[in-house]
Amino acid sequence: MQERNSEAPIPQPKLQEVDEHLKIMTVGVLKERSRDEKRVPLTPYAIQTLINAGHKVIIETGSGVGANYSDEDFRASGARVLSREEVLSKADILVKIGPLTLDEIRELPNNKILFSALHPNTQTRENIELLLEKNITAIAYEFYADQKGMNPFSYLMSEIIGSTSVMIAAELLTNVRGGKGVMLGGLTGLTPSTIMVLGTDTAAEYAIRMALGLGAYVKVFDDDLGGLLKMEQLFGQHLFTSSFNRKTLYKSIQTTDVIINSKVKRHDQPFIITEEMVKLMRKGSVIVDMKIDSGSIIETARPTTFDNPTYVVHDVIHFCVPNIPSRVARTASIAISDVLTPILMQICNEGGILPLLKKSVSLRNGTYAFLGMLTNTQLAERFDMDAKDLNLLVALF
Repeated sequence: MQERNSEAPIPQPKLQEVDEHLKIMTVGVLKERSRDEKRVPLTPYAIQTLINAGHKVIIETGSGVGANYSDEDFRASGARVLSREEVLSKADILVKIGPLTLDEIRELPNNKILFSALHPNTQTRENIELLLEKNITAIAYEFYADQKGMNPFSYLMSEIIGSTSVMIAAELLTNVRGGKGVMLGGLTGLTPSTIMVLGTDTAAEYAIRMALGLGAYVKVFDDDLGGLLKMEQLFGQHLFTSSFNRKTLYKSIQTTDVIINSKVKRHDQPFIITEEMVKLMRKGSVIVDMKIDSGSIIETARPTTFDNPTYVVHDVIHFCVPNIPSRVARTASIAISDVLTPILMQICNEGGILPLLKKSVSLRNGTYAFLGMLTNTQLAERFDMDAKDLNLLVALF
C-alpha cells in the first residue's frame, strides 16, 4: 500500500465523465468517540476516488485527527466537512471503525447502510433490536469473508497487530520503560533475546516474522499441530515449536524475555499461562497480549488503555491494550481504506446495496442486519433471536 507524501498538496479532484443514468450516492464518515480509537475508515485519497466516480463524500469534523489527517486534507480531496447531525441525515451509507454504542444507534436515522466493526462479544440484545427497528442494513468488518474464510479487513489488521506487538515489546524491554534494559534481538557474540509466541494465527505469524527479523530466538506454542507445522514450513525447521506441554512451558518461561499471546481462551478452558508461571519470569520481562479483548489464556492479563497501557505483576510488565492497530493509526487507516473503497464504489455504482448483495458472497457474509431482519446466526444464537437466511432474502428482491 502506498500513500502520497503527506506534506505534498492534494490536487483538487477532477470528475470523470459520469454515466447520466448513475444514481449519485453519498458516503458519510462518522468520527470515533472512543479515546482509544484513532483510525479513520476513508483517507483523503480514497475519497478522491469516490468523488472522481461522481459520488459524494461527507465527513464529520475532526474524524481524521487521530490518524494525522486534518479537516483541510479532506476538504482538499473534495469532501464536505460537516457536523455529526448533518452527516447522519445526509448520507446514504455511513462508515466508521468501531462498533456503535447504544447512544450512537439511537442517533441513527432509519433506512441507512452502515459499515463498522461489531465486536460481537460486546454487543447486547438491545443494541441489535434497535438496529433492526431502524431498518438498518449493517455490515461488520469482522464478518466480511469469502467462502474460504478469507477476510481482508481481519487479515490486514492481524498483520499490523503481530508486527506492532514486537515493536511494543522491544520498547518495553528498555530501561526507559522499566524493562530489563536489553535489546530485543541479538548482537555479535551475545545471546539473543528469547520470545515465546502463543498461537499460530496471522497475528502470531507476523509477530514471529518481525521477531526473527530482529534476531530474537523464537519459541512457538500452540495446541493446533497443523498451525505449528505451517509455522515450521514458513520459517524453517530451526524454529522451536511445541504443544502446550506444561513441563515445557515451565522450563521455557524461566528464560523468556517476552511472551506475545495470540490465543483466545475458551470459557471452559483453564489458563495456559498461570500466575504461578508468570512468577517464574525474570524481573523486567514483558507480556504483550494481542487477544485481551476476546479472552486471554494468561491469568494475569487484564484490559488496559492507551492512557495507561501497562501495569506490573510479579515484576513482569504487561501490555494489554485491545486496539493495537490504533497505535499506528495512519498505516491502519490506509489499510482499511484500501479494502473498503472498492466495496463502497461498487455499492454506489450499483445505486444501492441489494444488487451487490446478490453478487458478493463476502458482502452477504458480512451483513448481519438487512431491512429490519437479523441475518447472522451467531448473533441469533447468542441473543435467542430468529435469523433469516440472507441468501434466500436477496433472491426474493
